[in-house]
Amino acid sequence: MPLAELNDALEMIYSSVDDDAALSRLAPRLGRMIGAAAGDIVTERPQDDLIVTHSSFGFDPAFLENHDSDFLGENTWFGALRRLPAERFHAVEDEAPMPRDTRYSNGWVRPQHFDQSLGAVLDCAQGQYSWIGFVRESGSPKYGPEDRFLNDLLPHLRRMMRLRRRLFQTDEEKVEAYALLDRLHLPVFLLQQDFKVSAMNEAAERLQSADCFIRLSRDGRLMMEGCQNDLLTRKLRQAGQPHEVSTKPPFESMVIHGKGGKLAVMHFIPLPHRGPSGAAGHIAAVVRPVDCPLTDVTCLLAQAYDLTDTEARLANFIGSGASLCDFAEAAGMAPSTARWHLKNIEQKTGTSRIEQVVALVRNFQSVPA
Repeated sequence: MPLAELNDALEMIYSSVDDDAALSRLAPRLGRMIGAAAGDIVTERPQDDLIVTHSSFGFDPAFLENHDSDFLGENTWFGALRRLPAERFHAVEDEAPMPRDTRYSNGWVRPQHFDQSLGAVLDCAQGQYSWIGFVRESGSPKYGPEDRFLNDLLPHLRRMMRLRRRLFQTDEEKVEAYALLDRLHLPVFLLQQDFKVSAMNEAAERLQSADCFIRLSRDGRLMMEGCQNDLLTRKLRQAGQPHEVSTKPPFESMVIHGKGGKLAVMHFIPLPHRGPSGAAGHIAAVVRPVDCPLTDVTCLLAQAYDLTDTEARLANFIGSGASLCDFAEAAGMAPSTARWHLKNIEQKTGTSRIEQVVALVRNFQSVPA
């Protein structure tokens, strides 16, 4: 096969990774190169009752109309192909003869007068099977050098289908993640590593459209009123930095000012798995205290983390440098009771040590009035 045609085929194969239109043209293009009368590229997921024909040519439209519903899981041609070594294309009729008296043979192959098939398995993973196949009409000459040409392309065809499967799975995961975000009542923003917003749930859209606390810049970044943007940038950077688990809370928090004296608390939670540049890097969740003075740190802590009054006072107390025993004495309780309250605080704030609680509380105490 001329080098120019090989290069054209490779270009179309890799264009098909994320381009359905290019993939739909791939089987006809390769079929013309090898003199096939018909062919297709198909993915089957029997557990989901799903057949996806990515590319097809040469088959009778009347037969194609009911192919998926009639032959799901009954393609004896593909069953024979799967029993053959996977490293090359196979002339299935010669190498693994199929049972002749089957629904597939009687209802699909024979009525269309096809023979001389050439096929290969492209992907088998997680209950999903993909293949490529070409056929000639009965009485046509057998394939010769054409199978060598297709064998040269086979590693690239397989790589293309694996990449498509991974992209499809990633898209499914994104859909599930966005559905989960929308089930949350808190406003939640999904931020990329460069801090641009890649997604937000419905509650976040309402908060942003109200222009009360947060708005988006033209390039998709979170924006806040006045000088708070510098603090926002600093908190995001701090949230993404590695830190000692024993001395720092697992996320950053800041109090943000809205119009009309309204207040909210934003938590920045770094995602554990970092992808390439532009992948999601943080979750920003907003908790809005109601009628809470900025200077009342105890009130802010209580409403931001759903702490009881005693838990909020204890958190503010130790954040100011006092000890657990000092609080127990001032509150007239046993030190063991104070430790029990501290455990509740750690559970509600996502911390695990008193040093983390202190660091978290000082985030609130350091916000300028």
